Amino acid sequence: MSQQTDPNHEKLSALLKLKRYEQPDLGYFDRFADEFRATEDAKAYKPSLLEVWKRKVVQLVQRLEDRPRFVLGTAVAYGAIALAAVMTFQRGVSGDSVADGVHEDLLVTPVSLTAPKKVVVPVVESVSENERRKATQEAEEK
Repeated sequence: MSQQTDPNHEKLSALLKLKRYEQPDLGYFDRFADEFRATEDAKAYKPSLLEVWKRKVVQLVQRLEDRPRFVLGTAVAYGAIALAAVMTFQRGVSGDSVADGVHEDLLVTPVSLTAPKKVVVPVVESVSENERRKATQEAEEK
């Protein structure tokens, strides 16, 4: 059977002849360019670590909605940890102890938060040898 006598070939060639004169509607190429850019941007987009973390937390909360006691307990635990961290940081900054009975020498303050010690350097004036002897004799007599 040759291709000229095949009925499918005749139908296909007729469709291709019709397609040759088909034109896209107005705005097709503008929409195509926008859709193509959006698709490429979506492929190239890599979410930040913060966005990934937020998404995972939301998914966890959604999975745990049927367990309110667990969620409440977890929230209280995280709150306690955050409060302890804040109190520890404030204690290191101010130098005051939060708990009664804690000796001040046991508290650790970061080096970057401590003020440098002041060093007093005496001013020495130029003194002649005779004046020095007189001052030394006067000091010994007293």
